[in-house]
Amino acid sequence: MQRLRGTVLAAMVVSSVCGSARACTVFMAAARGEVLYGNNEDWFDPNSFLWTVPAANGQYGRVYVGFGNGFPQGGVNEKGLCFDGLMVPRLEVANTAGKKVYSGNLIDKVMAECATVAEALAMLDQYNLRMFERAQFLLADATGDAAVIEAESVHRKEGRYQVATNFRLSQVEPGEAPCRRYQIATRMLEENDRITVDLFKRILAAVHQEGQAATQYSTIYDLKRGIIYLYHFHNFTNVVRLNVAEELAKGAYHAAIPSLFPPTYVAMVHAGAQPDPIDEAIRGTIDKHGVDEAIKKYRFLKKHEREYWRFEEDCLNRLGYALLRARKTAEAIEIFKLNVEEYPEAWNPYDSLGEAYMVNGDIDLAIAYYEKSLGLNPGNTNAAEKLKELRAARRKAARSPSMR
Repeated sequence: MQRLRGTVLAAMVVSSVCGSARACTVFMAAARGEVLYGNNEDWFDPNSFLWTVPAANGQYGRVYVGFGNGFPQGGVNEKGLCFDGLMVPRLEVANTAGKKVYSGNLIDKVMAECATVAEALAMLDQYNLRMFERAQFLLADATGDAAVIEAESVHRKEGRYQVATNFRLSQVEPGEAPCRRYQIATRMLEENDRITVDLFKRILAAVHQEGQAATQYSTIYDLKRGIIYLYHFHNFTNVVRLNVAEELAKGAYHAAIPSLFPPTYVAMVHAGAQPDPIDEAIRGTIDKHGVDEAIKKYRFLKKHEREYWRFEEDCLNRLGYALLRARKTAEAIEIFKLNVEEYPEAWNPYDSLGEAYMVNGDIDLAIAYYEKSLGLNPGNTNAAEKLKELRAARRKAARSPSMR
């Protein structure tokens, strides 16, 4: 299945996650009639976006923020239900018996159909949450209720505020959070009993990240008034203030977040300094010298020039599909096989390799890799559908006189 970056990360120890480049900070607080929610989105990609999904067919309108893959990293709906997601170490999800598998974006379903945290938790309790084995998210609503949702546990807000970063609350003792960003945000919320936009802005500034995976954008949601305060590239001097109802009334639109702000030198330098994706480095080698030489080059660059290239699952996946479109199926298979080798715990490389074998007419191999993908992600409806087609094709071939 072709896709862009999702929200997955290889398993690692908790302390290294909180100090890693792939970091975000989310928090909320409710006091004296105010309910605010803040987020720093830390990532490599400078191409961030804001978009709207107006109300339709009984669903609530929502405003989302994220990147070019169209997958909402965070957002708020017209009722004041808000969320943002965070990467965490992989945790095997065992509590799946009797749970339904949702075939689409479950978070979007929650935002479209739920007005409160209580409603969202009731909905999520019906579903297999294995899709969140490497992610968690903080939900909050306009009443001041909030909860951190892990794949197998829920942590309801106690007191005035709640904070989440890149470790699982279920794996640490209370008061022993291993993440500095979590500690800073918690301390600042504890020391200030008045909940204001200025306080949240100061917290976001205190926990923002720089370097390759910098804070690309920040948001403060006023959940009672339906206001979004949007900031670009950890610059808290310039703000875009959005009224949720007014934005939804404009209809569906999609806007690049950097375009909403005056340019800043540091953001321009960051955007220009990002390493190029590795698929750009080896595509020409495939055309000139073949896929084997390209794979050798990939391994050399990963060992000796890793800092100059971006090595991610989606880079190889994108290259494999480019080769499929160019009718270089054998080469595509080798690239997808490399992706499976590089990311053995990710479901999507197996799905893509299954598709390449299907295109090549290798039904048994296609079935094997689609089955592997579905085993890693039971919510992969593409694999389930392809398996039905392939198994039917295999049965038909077995009955054919030419095959006897």
